[in-house]
Amino acid sequence: MASSIPVQPHPAPSLRRNRAFLTALGGTAVAQLGTSLYPMILPVWVMQTTGSAARVAALSSLGTTVRLLAAPLAGTVADRSDRRAVMALANLARAAIVALLALALASGHGQFPVLAIGSAALVLAGAFFSPACAGAPGGRTPARVGENHGTPRKPQG
Repeated sequence: MASSIPVQPHPAPSLRRNRAFLTALGGTAVAQLGTSLYPMILPVWVMQTTGSAARVAALSSLGTTVRLLAAPLAGTVADRSDRRAVMALANLARAAIVALLALALASGHGQFPVLAIGSAALVLAGAFFSPACAGAPGGRTPARVGENHGTPRKPQG
């Protein structure tokens, strides 16, 4: 006689115990904190230091141009490489760039050309991170990919 009680498959482990997910989440949170504060602080600092709205506009234009030029290559690299490695390298690059720029500002060597180059490098690293991140969540937590995006879904199988 068959049992009428459905057998539930073993549930996927909690995301709180998934080391790969927590590592990616922690690294991304730290990188996002630095890279989200930087675009707010830099224009104010440039305006207060130089008094030139043209230099603030030049930084903004430089960032947009770098992103537009790098996006096709960055997307190709993300599609053809290990996305986790691309994300990790991009985050390490962003962390190093923000640290170097903070050091330059703190030591008084934060002239406009240094900041412009650093800003362009930061945007370039972000251009590689974005497409890799967009395609990666399923690889980190296949059974709970919906929870990564806030919408639960049933595992396929």
